[in-house]
Amino acid sequence: MYCIEDVEAGTYSTSDIVLPLPGSRVIYPSNDIAEIFHDLAKKDGISLTESIHGVKEFSITSMTGGYRRVFQKPIDFEWELLTYTDSNKPLAETDLDRITMEKPADKVGSAEETESDSNQPESCETDLKDSEQTQLALKMALTLPSSCYATMAIRELLKTSTSVSCISQDTKLVIYTLGRSHLLVIFAGCV
Repeated sequence: MYCIEDVEAGTYSTSDIVLPLPGSRVIYPSNDIAEIFHDLAKKDGISLTESIHGVKEFSITSMTGGYRRVFQKPIDFEWELLTYTDSNKPLAETDLDRITMEKPADKVGSAEETESDSNQPESCETDLKDSEQTQLALKMALTLPSSCYATMAIRELLKTSTSVSCISQDTKLVIYTLGRSHLLVIFAGCV
């Protein structure tokens, strides 16, 4: 990481903007912005350049620091609008669903047990689909690098708050982790 004057930065875009995370290996800007970082830390009694804590592990200078992008584009971003009428039925299959749906190859049981299972009456659910209102859900799949958060991506994409107090009872937000950093997000009741 090196500091660049604004005049030299003509080839950079907003996706190149990073914020420093305090530490001994961080290079702060050499302009007025560095003073803002130091003033903010000083208000909390922290020096970004000196080890003022008696225990080394608790000193800001013992941390290496790092940089975080201000804007991060998701990788492999896919989205789909889903319609549904029953808010109790899941809109995506989870790993647990896949495991429980798998039947063992050598099922133990008699033919009578198998027949008796197939003779069970269908559930007595009334057909409420006509009377229920069709709802819309947004299904997103995306990959984010470390230290990027799906809730922030959702907030920015939907231009809405993701705090619990701002999500209505009719809205469901479900985030499935698929692998190390790939996410499937379902935002139901969004319209």
